[in-house]
Amino acid sequence: MVGTLAQRYRAARRAGARTVTLHGLGHWWMTQDPGRGARVLTDFWGSLDR
Repeated sequence: MVGTLAQRYRAARRAGARTVTLHGLGHWWMTQDPGRGARVLTDFWGSLDR
């Protein structure tokens, strides 16, 4: 959680990480919208099987 948003995205790209922006959610995204969080995680885990 340091640096600008652009710096964080750049670091993620350089590391080969996938990112998802959960608009409207904060640090406790998993309790703010557990359904959306579960869908994102399920999609990610499902993509690892391919």
